[in-house]
Amino acid sequence: MRSRMNNWPALGNLDSVLDVLRIYRNDAGHPTGKRIGRDDAFINLQMAARVLQKLYALKGFFNDGARA
Repeated sequence: MRSRMNNWPALGNLDSVLDVLRIYRNDAGHPTGKRIGRDDAFINLQMAARVLQKLYALKGFFNDGARA
């Protein structure tokens, strides 16, 4: 199991990335009048897609471990 966890060096950054996405989501979703630029929105969508891939892979890792 330890060798499989070596595939997760970015887990330490996962919380930071999720926090950035949460802040942008809050800024976009609340009526503050703050506008998010097209480039920032594009980058956030790319980050969100990559984070979701990692989260689903992590979920699969733990689901497989529960079956073993």
